[in-house]
Amino acid sequence: MAVNSASTDVIVIGAGPVGLFAVFQLGLAKLKALVVDILDRPGGQCAKLYTEKPMYDIPSLPVYTGQELTNRLLEQIVPFEPTFHFGEMAAALSKIEEGHWRLTTDTGLAITAPVLVIAAGGGSSVPKRPPIPGIETFEGKSVFHVRRIEEFRGRHIVIAGGCHSGLDWTVSLAPIGSLTLLHRLSEFHAAPATVGKIANFWLHLKENLIAVDTEKFETGTKGIFAIGDINTYPGKLKLILSGFHEAALMAQAAHRYVHPDKPLRFQYTTSSSELRRLLKVA
Repeated sequence: MAVNSASTDVIVIGAGPVGLFAVFQLGLAKLKALVVDILDRPGGQCAKLYTEKPMYDIPSLPVYTGQELTNRLLEQIVPFEPTFHFGEMAAALSKIEEGHWRLTTDTGLAITAPVLVIAAGGGSSVPKRPPIPGIETFEGKSVFHVRRIEEFRGRHIVIAGGCHSGLDWTVSLAPIGSLTLLHRLSEFHAAPATVGKIANFWLHLKENLIAVDTEKFETGTKGIFAIGDINTYPGKLKLILSGFHEAALMAQAAHRYVHPDKPLRFQYTTSSSELRRLLKVA
């Protein structure tokens, strides 16, 4: 496998809402971000599982879908020109010279940076097929991973799985067609968050989550941060809003690793001409 290489200020694993907002906060700190995601598009589970499902808990947006939120976040980070690598999974991590990290993906891409941010949500978001031989030949014909509700109007729908996404889609699809929910257990439950088989990142996991401090949201390993649903700390709330807050504090700390001799002056986008130039607004 040919090995390609890239370098950046900060590697962000995960292109969900929290990962995308991290790109924005890093941009305000004049840090360049490169984003890696196993999915083939931005938005993470929010866009993939909740493409059209309404959500109500983002400030200033009374109601929105996962795709709408993703589109707004992507528009917000345009001025910072981040690099995206979709369809790639983090496979290995090593420490190299000058305290930098080298992340290698499953395609052979080697990325170096002084800071690594894990914003992988609950782990790798890959649709799981039922263990039925040959089922892949029916995908896109009679077997689907739900994205658009209207595609299923008037149909008889069988949903496999009684965890978070299965139950959510059962509620969302029930009004538009007849529906059967199949689950292997006698009760419903939420799947535990998992980092997945992405790498040994020298991280101490607590119930499959990454423990962080609440000052910087840094892990026990210097230069590695975890934000969003993948992390844990006392009082943690698994909300996108919480992840946005974590991304803002992470970016301030990340600047110290990338530019240890250059103080970062805290500024407001409403009053700083410097930040407004970065955002390319008048």
